[in-house]
Amino acid sequence: MKTPPDRRDFLTSLGLGLGAAKLVATPHAIDRGSHTASTPSMLNLLGHSQVPQWTETQATEGAPQDTHASPWPIPACSWRHSLGDTPVTDPENKSPHNTRTRTKKGMPLGGIGAGNFMYNVAGSFGPWMMKPGRYEERFLWQAAFHFREEMPGKEVKLRTLATDDMLPGWKPLSQGDGDYYALFPRGWINYKVFETEVGLHFYSPIIKDNYRETSLPAACFLMKVRNPLSVPARVAVMFTFPNAPYTGPTALPQWIGLSGSNPPSTEESRAGLKNEVARDAAGKVTAIVMKADHPSNTPGTQGSEWCIATSAPATYVTSWDGGGEGTDIWDAFAAHGTLTNSALSADSSLPCGALAVEAEVPPQGEITIPFALTWFFPEVQFGEKTRWRRRYTEYYPTAEGQAFAIAKEALLHHQDWLKGIESWTQPIIDDPGTPDWLKQVGLNELYYNVFGSFWENGCITKPKKFGNRPGQHLAFVMESLEYRDAEALDVRHHYCRTNRDL
Repeated sequence: MKTPPDRRDFLTSLGLGLGAAKLVATPHAIDRGSHTASTPSMLNLLGHSQVPQWTETQATEGAPQDTHASPWPIPACSWRHSLGDTPVTDPENKSPHNTRTRTKKGMPLGGIGAGNFMYNVAGSFGPWMMKPGRYEERFLWQAAFHFREEMPGKEVKLRTLATDDMLPGWKPLSQGDGDYYALFPRGWINYKVFETEVGLHFYSPIIKDNYRETSLPAACFLMKVRNPLSVPARVAVMFTFPNAPYTGPTALPQWIGLSGSNPPSTEESRAGLKNEVARDAAGKVTAIVMKADHPSNTPGTQGSEWCIATSAPATYVTSWDGGGEGTDIWDAFAAHGTLTNSALSADSSLPCGALAVEAEVPPQGEITIPFALTWFFPEVQFGEKTRWRRRYTEYYPTAEGQAFAIAKEALLHHQDWLKGIESWTQPIIDDPGTPDWLKQVGLNELYYNVFGSFWENGCITKPKKFGNRPGQHLAFVMESLEYRDAEALDVRHHYCRTNRDL
């Protein structure tokens, strides 16, 4: 039996050389490394017909060891990193590449071409890319999950489930208070500061051979709480989110073709902000829908919506002040783990919504609380004012209330979506002939097909030059985040497609 190749030998044998090998020298490079590991059978092409499966210890070499059990089953080949452990940028380096969005990344959420964000390794929301281009240099400080734990005879413990990028009136986690896992298109965070076992599972429905769900602007967040103790635990989860602006790509360097050293702003006006509560007729879903309606809005923002929702019994706040320190919503939740079912602010320039779910977890019991985040920005406009409908508008045409309609689908079918994801990822995960590091790289590098993607459902401003056959929809991903080119074979797909052809 031949010795299985290590990562360096594997890449070198494919012709990528030491430079590419260095990119995946550790299993912690979710957004770096080779695009070559897309087929588990590739090792057989190199003459390694029997490759023993790596153990979890080997797959997560250098990662922190568990000190608190995860309530979720997490595949051993998942990428793993200490929560909040992000490199520090050099303040003296003025390069447009030296930004926090370069060092703070994670699993991208949202469908292909839907506009996307990363739920990152600090537990915060960003970077964003609502249309293809460079990252939006922003993290939403008002967006977060918050957890309250009340045990008999003990002080209440309340934390915002992130290490940074949050309002100053909230109490964050510290670096290392959890572990972050990623295996595209799913991610998990296991929190280690509570007496109960608390874990978050998050994903979007990227499903093989399923264009509909794979295009949707939706993300599922499932909070599971397991009580290993002999006494009941009273817990509550709050989800906060802003009626956020639409910035467009930022930090654009002059050398990619924009004019001068001060490229024009890509931000689009999003005014007339209004939040309201929404419920379905059956009473199974409670949501806060955050709208924008104003004559100054662009076609890309007029009528756009954000929506946070849950199918668990919930209390809510329709509007709190996102421009403040966050103490208004924090104090409301801290008291009893419930909210007021009203507005806390009527005139905020950045109105934010909140949902809270409270429950008792019996001894040795567990609960799962589902949340959904959806958004509806049905048009995307590029620099020459060419406007396109996003792919999902075939299934959810432009109309008021569509973000809520998508959220209802997400909550009512999140288990079906998960089964659809597992139908194509589980055979790779379970393949005994492929080492875990290769499964990890092969799946996680697929994030490029989501983050920075374009998928259309028709051009609004002029006839399409290409893709005019019935049922045909143009799609692309960016060559990289440094150039405005799409699908350039010399950079984006050269080795990936070469190895596919093997």
